[in-house]
Amino acid sequence: MRLQVAIGLLLAAYWGSTIFVHRPASGYNTIWDGWIYTIAESSPIVPLLLCARRWRRLRWGWVAMAAGIALYTAGDLVWTFHDQNLNPIPAPAPSDALYLSAYAAFIFGVTLLTQGAFGRVHASVRIDGAISGLAIASLAGLLWFTPLLRASGHPLQVAVDIAYPVGDLVLIVLLVAGLAPVRYRPNWSTALLLMGATWFVVGDIVYLNQSTAGTYTPGTPLDATWITGMFFYGLAASARDRRGARAVQTSDRSVLRMNVVPVASGLVSLAVITASIDLHRSAVVAFFALASIFLVIVRIWTESASNYEEARTDDLTRLPNRRLFLEHVQSKLYEGGTDPTGIILIDLDDFKRINDTLGHGAGDELLCIIGRRLENRLGTRGTLARLGGDEFACAARVTNEQGLVSIARDLTAALTEPFVIEGVTVRVSASVGVTISSDKASTAGELLRSADVAMYEAKRTQSGVSAYRAGRDDNSRDQLVITADLPEAIHAQDFLMYYQPLLDMHTSRVRGVEALIRWQHPELGLLSPDRFLPIAERAGLGPQITRVVLEKALADGAQLHLRGHNLHIRVNISRFDVIDTRLPDEIERRLAFYRFPHDHLTLEISESALPSDFELAEHRVDELRTMGLRVSIDDFGTGYSSMSRLLSQSIDEIKIDRSFVFQMCSDRRAQAIVRASIELARALDVTVVAEGIESEEVFRSLQCVGTDIGQGNYISKPLTVAQLDEFVSRPNDANSLGEARVTTRA
Repeated sequence: MRLQVAIGLLLAAYWGSTIFVHRPASGYNTIWDGWIYTIAESSPIVPLLLCARRWRRLRWGWVAMAAGIALYTAGDLVWTFHDQNLNPIPAPAPSDALYLSAYAAFIFGVTLLTQGAFGRVHASVRIDGAISGLAIASLAGLLWFTPLLRASGHPLQVAVDIAYPVGDLVLIVLLVAGLAPVRYRPNWSTALLLMGATWFVVGDIVYLNQSTAGTYTPGTPLDATWITGMFFYGLAASARDRRGARAVQTSDRSVLRMNVVPVASGLVSLAVITASIDLHRSAVVAFFALASIFLVIVRIWTESASNYEEARTDDLTRLPNRRLFLEHVQSKLYEGGTDPTGIILIDLDDFKRINDTLGHGAGDELLCIIGRRLENRLGTRGTLARLGGDEFACAARVTNEQGLVSIARDLTAALTEPFVIEGVTVRVSASVGVTISSDKASTAGELLRSADVAMYEAKRTQSGVSAYRAGRDDNSRDQLVITADLPEAIHAQDFLMYYQPLLDMHTSRVRGVEALIRWQHPELGLLSPDRFLPIAERAGLGPQITRVVLEKALADGAQLHLRGHNLHIRVNISRFDVIDTRLPDEIERRLAFYRFPHDHLTLEISESALPSDFELAEHRVDELRTMGLRVSIDDFGTGYSSMSRLLSQSIDEIKIDRSFVFQMCSDRRAQAIVRASIELARALDVTVVAEGIESEEVFRSLQCVGTDIGQGNYISKPLTVAQLDEFVSRPNDANSLGEARVTTRA
């Protein structure tokens, strides 16, 4: 502040000297017009350089302004001690080179300062300065060129004289144009720069007119206008704006304001061309106007190209953004080809924690590094994009889904190496969803939505990479149709029952059947349970479907008993049924209605579906067994339950999961699990059922290890009740089993 006061006092002293100090006929006073003027003129360089040191982001803008003042002061010194002593004084003089260089430095500095608040400087903004400069030059030439040419007779001198006010007006245009994104509300620094440029405009225009008329006299208050402008430049560097720089949302209105400068300049240039033709002005004037219009065209082309690129590029990583990615995928779908298009959607796990811990700046840096890693790992196999937040996506041509999964796993492998952010080592994992184009997903938006569903499935199951399956998609068209039609189907009991026989492995006789529900949907065809049961459970309709299965299975079982087939019926129940207090009474009522033996009904409960409350599960199992029902633990070995707690309950059998049975002849570990399960069941005196028997080799192996009951397609595929009646009427000993199997697929 003291420096500004000192500069102000020097400026006031010089202003006073132009009025009160006696000057010789030449108008030049050595002390006031030489030393005092030079000191006051060059003093603003100090606050400008101090500001450049303090504000790193705007450093070079303030340095350019300081260089401009230094060049202007040097020009004054050359004029004072050299040019004016020549006889005749050359036009243009050597000092003009320094003056014009100073104006160029001011224009460069203002360009950097006004654009510093908006980040990256767009080419269109730089072109605006040239457009306005040429338009103003053409207008100034129209007004002054011919009178100045008549007065001096030297076109070069005329061009130099006009260059000063034109340069001043360009400064003002640049300052005003730079305020368009902030709705023309300048901060203190910009306002003071505008005031300084205005003083230069006043001084240069008055000087130009006085020179043309031959009335200019040195040592008048006119000479103080330029030093006053530099004083305001120094104040601009010292101003502190409490609002600070902040991002401004670009709206349609702000875009229109930013286009005011080129549009207005173009209109001015057209008017100048028209007037030049009509008034027969110099061709130089028309040249300036035509050059301005040409740059308007260039600016429109540059802005269009820049807008197109910016609208399709992620600001942070410079990767393609969501818009460009979807356009790219859609173009691949339109192209067709032998290989389908696949999408990989990558979502970083727990990225918010990194942002909250290290800050958003560190999070942005991490996203940039991840983007580069993924891009390098992907190479030419596909196109990588950042969709926003912590989501990346890749599109690639692949021969099949497995190839797409392979690329996805390769990309996740790029994240295994730790990242060092601000001196902190960070590890990042990701959940990945993949999907491949098909007739049902024919648009880029549908593919991306499918990949998003798969990604959330991977996140839910913590599987890393998950491929899209329509059955897991709660929002697919088929799922929406199923969800809408399911309540009515339950009410009308519009379901079909199939029964898969279970064979006594010791006697080779059919011991019972498992009831399997199907839904003949009018639009989607025959639906297996995995298509609609998960939806029913999420909608709270699971217990109602269980009631339908019990009703139909017991009715069919009663009919089979009347025909002499003494078969046990197995019905699957869910965890919602286990905690339903009404279930025992409803089962009792149906058994009584159909006169079906209690001990011929087995309820299969999946191990993973048991309630986490073991006491509740044990109480409900005991209640069901007290009624005379049998209870079986289905999918044994897959539920990750405590085996000791599980088998401490009063159950009748365990059903070894098909994944172990299917591999027992090819995988020693699966065989060991099956043997161990059978030994455990023997020790606890419960029956062992093996499901998923698909071959004779597996069937014989299970017989050898002592399995009690077998189930699978090798024995029989699921049958309708009529097919089941025919099947159980045939001889089913071990030797005739192959001929007795029914191959009807259901």
